[in-house]
Formats: sequence, structure tokens, C-alpha cells
Amino acid sequence: MLTGGEGVDIADYSTASAGVTVNLTVAGAQTTGGAGTDTLSGIESINGSIFADALTGNEGANSLFGMEGADTLHAAGGDDFLSGGAGDDLIDGGSGTDTASYTGSVSGVTVSLAKAGAQVTGGAGTDTLIGIENLIGSSYGDALTGNSLANTLTGNAGDDTIDGGAGADLMVGGTGDDLYYVDNAGDVVSENAGGGIDEVRSTISFTLSANVENLRLSGAATSGTGNALDNIIRGTDAANSLYGLDGADRLYGNGGDDTIEGGAGDDYLFGNLGNDTLNGGAGYDRMYGGVGDDTYIVNDADDYAYELAGEGNDRVVASVDHQLRSDVEDLTLTGTAAIGEGNASANVIVGTDLANKLYGYDGNDVLVGNGGDDYLLGGAGNDQLTGGAGYDRNYGGTGDDTYIVTDLTDYAYENAGEGYDTVIASLNHQLRANIEQLVLATGTADLRGFGTDIDNSLVGNSGDNLLYGRGVATRSLAMPATTSCTATTAMTR
Repeated sequence: MLTGGEGVDIADYSTASAGVTVNLTVAGAQTTGGAGTDTLSGIESINGSIFADALTGNEGANSLFGMEGADTLHAAGGDDFLSGGAGDDLIDGGSGTDTASYTGSVSGVTVSLAKAGAQVTGGAGTDTLIGIENLIGSSYGDALTGNSLANTLTGNAGDDTIDGGAGADLMVGGTGDDLYYVDNAGDVVSENAGGGIDEVRSTISFTLSANVENLRLSGAATSGTGNALDNIIRGTDAANSLYGLDGADRLYGNGGDDTIEGGAGDDYLFGNLGNDTLNGGAGYDRMYGGVGDDTYIVNDADDYAYELAGEGNDRVVASVDHQLRSDVEDLTLTGTAAIGEGNASANVIVGTDLANKLYGYDGNDVLVGNGGDDYLLGGAGNDQLTGGAGYDRNYGGTGDDTYIVTDLTDYAYENAGEGYDTVIASLNHQLRANIEQLVLATGTADLRGFGTDIDNSLVGNSGDNLLYGRGVATRSLAMPATTSCTATTAMTR
């Protein structure tokens, strides 16, 4: 007579000399086999023998342990815990939410709740699972797969592969470098700190939970978000949005027009193919756009944007002072950024409404100061300089440069022998020394243009213009056919 009383009580047949048959639904005496005839009352759990046992639960929450041998475990009702142990076992959870455990396996197991019939589980023999919702793996590298229900899959120690299947699943890897497959928005991946380097492979947009390091998107997934750890996040060939958040992250866009943000930490961002937008965030960030017309958001002086020749027309948008690296073409300053510097390429550099210093260096550059009292230096090449509003100083440098003048306090400066240079002015303008041509901007404004002591070309617009060539014999004074223009080659002041 085995009477359990209160609490969770176990009938232990581990020392039986033969297999036992025990049924918790039987009231009164039952012939158990190798252990004689027993009467069980108030018993919730059964430990079988090392032989082939038949263990049956009741409507309560039972724990059935087959131990060794080819066991048959029937849990009946309740939320039950079943462990077949070694041998070829039949494990039937019955109704309720039931768990099959392989914690005692001597090697890693492969178990799928989606498979009907017998399956070779590995270290635990060939088992048949019926009515099982949850799995617990061994201390080794396991492969656990759920079904269409909401499963809880626990890997324990070892490098486990856990695939929840179609339901909204809870996947717990335990220690080891674990791999998770996610395909449902309700899937949850759980890891403890120090549990290994773990990776989620997701066919849906996904945010890494705490203590999970890496994420790889596939299929229709478009968005991937990291956590406070040092994450590696890989996108698909579609247009992805990847966010590293905290930590020193590595984000890979692959194909598609991607948006990639590193967040805090010293990050590496790779756009690869597509017209990508890369934002390093805070920290010492390295951004590689790859092939395509890429945009880099730079908000830290330690951020760098890298490109190779022929990889597209790329732009940096910087809220701090910035110099373009090789093969990046354009720069736009924002916020409090004051200094923008180009490179050997043909750059477009655009300032803010503050007082900017813009340097084109080599290449045929376009510099735009916008508001503020700006200093623009074209350098070598045939450059176009627009000071915008404010007291601007424009230096074209060598090459045939063009100055767009829209403010009375804008000045264009050239040295002798630095090329054939042109001012396009939308107001009255006096050429400075060593600038050859003045063109009054298209329109009907009645403007005056003044040459210098060199051979100038003065071109009017559609208004009534006065063009003063100064005192050199050779002059080119031109205007549209409909213009009323007074031209002179000398001027008395």
C-alpha cells in the first residue's frame, strides 16, 4: 500500500527486477509486474525500472519517468512531465499541456513535435511522441522543433538548434551557442547572461531579446533590431531597416535600399548593394556603403564613410565638421556644423545658415554657402561657388570657375593665370581683378555690370542693362536681341 498524502509524491520502481505496469487511475490493488501487487493512493509521479515499463497517469499533473528500456508512458489529463529515458519509447501526453524531457540523454537528441510516428531521437533511442506540446533537451547539442501549437522548447546546455514551428513559441537555449528559428510574431527567445553566443534566424521582422547576440533575416523579414550587446545583424536582398541600438555592432544590409543605424557604441555598418542610408549614431563608427548611391548620416567627429571608386554617387549629411574620404562625392552640413571639406572627386558641398568654411580641393566642385558669412575655396578644377545670403568670400582657385552672386556683399577672388572665370550675378556687380566674364542672371531686372582692366566679356539679361567695360580696347559686350542696353568701354568716376 503506497499512500502519498499531501504534496507531490513519487512511487519509485527503479529497483524492480523486471518491467512494471503502473496506472494511477486504478483504485485499489494492481499487479505491477516485477514489483508485485500494489495499491496506490495520493501518488502523482512514477519512477519506472531499467526495463520496459508501462506507466499511466491520471487527470492530475503527473511526472512519469521511464528510465531505461522500451517504455510506454500515457499521461492522460493534466499538464504532465514525461521522460522516457534510454530505449525506444512511446510518450503520450494525452490532454493538457505536456512536456517530454530528454535531460538524461547521454548525447544530443533530435526531436520534432511536427513529426507523426516513430523518430530517431539520437541518444535516447527511437521514440514516438503523441500529444506533446513542450520539449526539454539534453546537456549536449540538441535539435528541437515545435509544431503549429504554442510550444515551449528548452535546449539546456550544449549548442542547440531550436525551431518553434508555426505557433507562438517560447524558446530557451540555456548555456551554449544556440541557434533559433523564428517565424511567428509571438515567438519569444530567452537567454541568460553568459549563456554563449546565440543567433536568431527570422523570416519576420524581429527585435533581439536580452542576452542574444546575433540576428539574420530571411524571407519576407524587413526589419531587425539589436539590444545592448555587441550584435551582428544581417539583412536580406530586400530593403531592410537594421538598428543596432547599444553595443559595438556589425550591421550588414546585403541587397536592397537599406536603412542602417548603429546607435550607441563603436559600430561597423555595411550597406553592400542598393542605395543605402547609413547612420553610425554615437561612437567611433565605420560605414561602408558599397555599390549604389549611398547616404551617410554623420553626427560624431569620429565617424567615417568609406567608398571605392565606381560604387555610385554618395553623400554625407554631417551635423559636425567633416572631411570627405576618397570616392565619396557630396557633403551637406546640418545643425551646428561649420566646416566642410572635399577630396579629389567632383564634390557638391552645401553649407548651413551659419558661417561656413567650405573647401572643394581637387575636382570640378560645387560649393553652396547658403546663409551666414561664408568662406568658399574651390581649389583645383572648374568649380561653381554660390555664397548665398551673407558676407561671403569666394575663392575659385585654378580652373575655369563660375561664381553665383546673389548678395551685394558677395565677392569673388582670383589670381592671375588661374583660368577663365565667370560671375553670374542677379544684382548690380563689379568684377574683381583676374575675373574675365560677367553674366547678368536671366530675367528682366534692370542691372548694371562693371568690368575690370583686363579683356572682359559682359553679358546682359532681358532688362535694361548698363554694361561698363572700363578702359581696355578689346572688349566683348553682349546682350540678348530684345535687350535695351547701354554699353561703354570707359567710365569716369
